[in-house]
Amino acid sequence: MAAERETLPPLSGLQWEALAWLVRGTFIDVLWIEQPGELLAQEVEDAELDENLEPARLAEACRSFSRVQALAVIDACQCGNVVALPVKE
Repeated sequence: MAAERETLPPLSGLQWEALAWLVRGTFIDVLWIEQPGELLAQEVEDAELDENLEPARLAEACRSFSRVQALAVIDACQCGNVVALPVKE
């Protein structure tokens, strides 16, 4: 998972925190294995996130994740390891 996190496109720290908040509040089951990036994007789109977080761009980023990248993001978010995700400067 750590190797996959290194290949992720950087997002703002607030965007990662918002994504972590969504993941922790979402029931993630075996169905997420097939399309985790798409399902993350749908969660972002369904949430009422502040416009400063650029929800459309965040959803787009989630859709761009490979399957393993998205699973690495979910893992980091569930484990409270958001600091391991790349932050854009």
